[in-house]
Amino acid sequence: MPDGGTFDVIVVGAGPAGCVLAHRLSADAGRRVLVLEAGRGAPEASDMPAMWISLVNTEIDWGYHTVPQAGCKMRRIFWPRGKALGGSSAINAMIYIRGLPSDYDGWEASGCPGWGWRDVLPVFRKSEHNERLSNDPLHGAGGPLNIADVPHVDPTERLRAFGDGNTPQKHRRLVEAMPGRGGLRRLRCGRLWLGCDGHRLQGAGHRDGGLPAVVVVVAQGSRMITPAPGHPARVI
Repeated sequence: MPDGGTFDVIVVGAGPAGCVLAHRLSADAGRRVLVLEAGRGAPEASDMPAMWISLVNTEIDWGYHTVPQAGCKMRRIFWPRGKALGGSSAINAMIYIRGLPSDYDGWEASGCPGWGWRDVLPVFRKSEHNERLSNDPLHGAGGPLNIADVPHVDPTERLRAFGDGNTPQKHRRLVEAMPGRGGLRRLRCGRLWLGCDGHRLQGAGHRDGGLPAVVVVVAQGSRMITPAPGHPARVI
């Protein structure tokens, strides 16, 4: 980034949320947006869903561990988080799942207004293009994330055991937990969808017609950014 650059908005973190936010903010050609990211660009292996496990515990993984877990004999569980453009979308396996309504209502009850289930459901629906549940009240169509069922699931002893026990087959509609069995949902594409990739998920990228409205800086360490006099900094 050249010295003396002036930006209207600073987004900290080029993960899925940061990239999408930067993309939305930069829709106004007169607004300059700076995205700060501690990691590097995602490697080519991140384009291959089957390679996601090879990216865990590498330089593009923060390598976090949980606190000791009572249910795991007080072991600390490895918790991979992406440290690259695209954030954890650079090391995921294209599995798509949302939290339960009670999860979001719990956030709201804990002091996070606007994060209840009734608030986030419209956003979830707007983000989806669900191939099978497009007419479902809990899912949407026409959004940037194409959601599909896994096309083929090999039978396993566990699934057969559920069937032998007369457990009903159910399609996960992402509502409260219910008895039943079902397969995983996935993001549709032969390549991994990255939050920073404008062709797969509309993230921070160059726009047609002139200079890019979004500037992405990949840097280790820290640097002071001083707001211009009379212009308060907006850090998201």
